[in-house]
Amino acid sequence: MLDPNITRKAVVTVIALLMAAAVCVFVYRTFIRPYRKKEYFFTKSEARFFRLLQSLLGARYYIFGQVRIADVIEVHSGLRGQWQTAALNRIAGKHFDYLVCDRQLHILAAIELDDSSHLRWIRRKRDRFVNRLCRIAGLPLIHVTTRDAKDREQVRKLLAPLLT
Repeated sequence: MLDPNITRKAVVTVIALLMAAAVCVFVYRTFIRPYRKKEYFFTKSEARFFRLLQSLLGARYYIFGQVRIADVIEVHSGLRGQWQTAALNRIAGKHFDYLVCDRQLHILAAIELDDSSHLRWIRRKRDRFVNRLCRIAGLPLIHVTTRDAKDREQVRKLLAPLLT
């Protein structure tokens, strides 16, 4: 028969070693190696829609994905100091799903692929802000639902202003 004290000590030792290993993994992932490459640039639905956009627009236009809004819309040069910083901070972490440019790289429109996440309150608030921002900046913003994104003719209709 095993000595209960030895068994208890072994269990405590194993638990302590597992906890130490978990702490090491946490420290490694959090502080030493907190980054890793994503496997794919787009989600499956974003990639499918990108390929559709490429087939509809690719011959005459460039399509870029996941473009920072701050790289497309700049803060008015008249703003200074904290006002400029606040305006930049409101757009710094936001992205357009797709950006359409002509062959001379003039920005023509931004496209948002609206999936079910756009039904959440916080996302609708973000969408209202981005819609207003684009209207003020004079950048056409085209919203395409994931349902419509599966219908080539529906997407063609939504993109009609670009295709003329």
